[in-house]
Amino acid sequence: AAARVWRNADGSLSLQRLLPPAAGKDAVAATGSAPGAAATPGWTVALQRLAVQNASLDAEDRSVSPAARLHIGPAALVLQNYSSAGDMPISFQLDTGLGAHGALQGSGSVTLAPLQASATLDLKQFDLTALQPYAAQQTDMTVYRGDLGAQVQLAYTAAPANGQPRLLLTGSVNATNFATRDNLLNADFVTGRRLEVTGIRYQQAPDALRIARVRTLGVFGRVIIGENGHLNLADVLRPQRTRGADAGVSA
Repeated sequence: AAARVWRNADGSLSLQRLLPPAAGKDAVAATGSAPGAAATPGWTVALQRLAVQNASLDAEDRSVSPAARLHIGPAALVLQNYSSAGDMPISFQLDTGLGAHGALQGSGSVTLAPLQASATLDLKQFDLTALQPYAAQQTDMTVYRGDLGAQVQLAYTAAPANGQPRLLLTGSVNATNFATRDNLLNADFVTGRRLEVTGIRYQQAPDALRIARVRTLGVFGRVIIGENGHLNLADVLRPQRTRGADAGVSA
């Protein structure tokens, strides 16, 4: 299987064009119910196992400039115990290539009603340069080398018990052989052989973040005070164009 999808500048997805338009309010008001509503209970569809092998997906985000592109595949995906009723957990296993030489493995379960999910994800050697279109929107920095890895466990529930978080994420992240360039000075900005962040625990509702350890190896950063008295660090991470946009919003 192969597919190509993209996100438009307005945030809509190309796949949305395949879906029928929503029923109009006038039709509902006239009939008292949605068009095609059945008097008898609807169908329930159950699928014990779905296996997809050697699939690929070319994704493109046109909401940033230049557009961000990512090839996903070859991918193997197994889903088990799907029901359109949505009240049973659907288990999944995923093993796929990601980008130029990255790999992603994942497993877990999802319940649709109410929405709950738990997953374990292992990301290896994801090419950081794929994120450059996003860095270009908010910084004057170019990411021109580096690999990203992560081992993450996450749990989400739309209706958490009292005092329990809606989202809980734990794990570690590492970046290896990474390098960025200061576009204003046309010189290396931050480079390094390895950066490790371990013992991460992040949660939402209530919000909290805890990091046990940050370890760096061979990290170099260039900090310069310009003739105008500005630090290049501030100018690169918050360039003039974004400061102007922020001022316009706050006004």
